[in-house]
Amino acid sequence: MKNRFTCCLCIFVGVFLTLLMLGACNAKIIRRTETKKAEVRMTTVEVWTNNASSKTEDVKMVYDFNNGQGKEKGIMIDYKILGEEYQDMLQAAIAAKQGPALFKSSNLGTSSVPKLVNRGWIVAIEDIADGKEFLTKYEGRLQPITNTYKGKTYTVPYAVTTMAVAYNKDLLKKNGYLKPPETWAEMTAMAKTITKNGRGKEFGFIEGLKSNIHSQNGLLQYASSVGHAEFNPKSGKFNFIDFIPFFQMWVNMEKEGSTFPGCEELNNDQARAQFAEGNIGFKFSASYDVGVWRDQFPIKINWGICRPVEDPANKYKNYAYQIPSLAFGKRALEIPEKAMEVFKLWNGDETLLKLYERGKYIPYNQEIINMAKKGPEIKNWVEFADLSNTWIGLPNPMGEIDIQGDNDLVGIQKVIKGEVTVKNGLKDLEKRYNAALDRAISEGLDLTSYIDTNLDTRVKNSTVK
Repeated sequence: MKNRFTCCLCIFVGVFLTLLMLGACNAKIIRRTETKKAEVRMTTVEVWTNNASSKTEDVKMVYDFNNGQGKEKGIMIDYKILGEEYQDMLQAAIAAKQGPALFKSSNLGTSSVPKLVNRGWIVAIEDIADGKEFLTKYEGRLQPITNTYKGKTYTVPYAVTTMAVAYNKDLLKKNGYLKPPETWAEMTAMAKTITKNGRGKEFGFIEGLKSNIHSQNGLLQYASSVGHAEFNPKSGKFNFIDFIPFFQMWVNMEKEGSTFPGCEELNNDQARAQFAEGNIGFKFSASYDVGVWRDQFPIKINWGICRPVEDPANKYKNYAYQIPSLAFGKRALEIPEKAMEVFKLWNGDETLLKLYERGKYIPYNQEIINMAKKGPEIKNWVEFADLSNTWIGLPNPMGEIDIQGDNDLVGIQKVIKGEVTVKNGLKDLEKRYNAALDRAISEGLDLTSYIDTNLDTRVKNSTVK
């Protein structure tokens, strides 16, 4: 009996010890698993931009990612927002093979995608992990040169910038105008009246000529009157002559004294600051001005936007241009999966929706705008973001040709200042630009990507033929 008891006791102890050992082993396995899970190898992904306007939103996005998904995926984003030195620093870093994995390419001097490709500074999205799958959502939206080159994709649409004329509702009302101008002739008449009644304190029009952006803050405003920008993709030629009426109107306002004195000495910021004070009737504007007049120069007036045309019966769609996404640098090839994760973060619908709601960027896709539960409470942002009557301008070959003599910005500035007649100045620009284009074609420039003979920018119900 005693032996049986002893035997049972031994068996029990043996089972107990076995279970104890198994438990210890399991505990070690669990601890090893937990330790392994905690020891995620972190990889730094550098991103460089000059996006000062969305700095607050970008920094928060990076912070949230680094302290959330980034920890789980082993990614730490090192985000650098550079100022005026952006172009020089980025080009120097890339040339020294120390550039970032991702960078904003659209402000890299005069470099276009083809030039970046030929210099070996940029990597195709298809050559990065999951790149081909990522691109499926952009089918039908990619532009040659801006996004694609020789069958490969280097950027995708990110946002768009739209154009309009900003006007002072209070000043118009004060001078008896209850609605904004529909034509350029009406605008110039209003500007003349405002200046006359302003007695040296209020002026009809302002623009900062010193900033040399009057192609955008001017010429592109007139695209809805002629159906193209300085390069006509239907004809494959530069066409400045169509803009004679517009610049003649501008010169006439200068001659009549309808403009703020000394515009040639003002930069765009100074002109925007003057408009914000409330003593100006009209200023050429773009969607980014909404944020400027909210944050940089808080506007003191009730203002709106309008889009005058030469002839309301012959109207074209409003011009807008694409802001492309970040681009992959050579460093991305060392960490393709991690670099793609950051690329997806930057281009995600949720990211773009937040930037839209904050009044920073207009998403490239109207469907993303429609996702907003309500329009951003930022004056005139929803109006600028209405893409229903807009066409996205195609790339032009300006960056691929060598101009002899003044470029378009200098030439147009001379026209506005009255140093040359409008007709002669624009004819000269058109002649020299097309001569340079012909030379480039003879030297091998393929113009195919810049031409769309089927492009139709007409507004429905227009009488344009």
